[in-house]
Amino acid sequence: DDAVRAFERSVQINKSNWQGHEELGMIYYRKIKDNLEKFTYGQHLSEILHFFSESPLDHQKMYEFTKKILDKIENEVYFVRYVNMFELKFLHLLGVAPNFSACAACGSLHDLRFSVEDGGYVCGDHATGKTWADPDVVDRMKLLYYHDLKNPLDFKPDDRIRREIRLFLDAYYLYHLNFKSKSRSILAGLIGY
Repeated sequence: DDAVRAFERSVQINKSNWQGHEELGMIYYRKIKDNLEKFTYGQHLSEILHFFSESPLDHQKMYEFTKKILDKIENEVYFVRYVNMFELKFLHLLGVAPNFSACAACGSLHDLRFSVEDGGYVCGDHATGKTWADPDVVDRMKLLYYHDLKNPLDFKPDDRIRREIRLFLDAYYLYHLNFKSKSRSILAGLIGY
């Protein structure tokens, strides 16, 4: 299938030149290319796709989803929430998504804490890692994780929550997948964290 082949080629994008789009069969995203922050986030997503290109993913579904996210990055003012959405949903495809519903160990709904090391919510009896207890941030990530792109995303992220989501995702990808993109270092210089 052409879409699958295009997606598989997309993970081989030249990391220093976004203009590889023609050979990828992807739309040219001029606003991404012309905006350093958008470009760097695009590179970050490209590195994620490249790093996990050998994983047994549904390439057709991933290709279509990636195109939708790139459209959002291209056209949305608050595009970072779509980058975060991509990263959270990609964890699901890789089989290591954080548990947003109950204790990952016993299913309890009481005394929950959110932990990178424990894979999301865990109860007090099963928490082994550093807890991350800010419920506003966890709720926002849950909203992004379960959001259907067919519907509008009607919240404006505040800087504190955006920062905490970014730091959580960095820690989660590093801890569970041993992954940190090179573009993330550039982003740290651009956005300050």
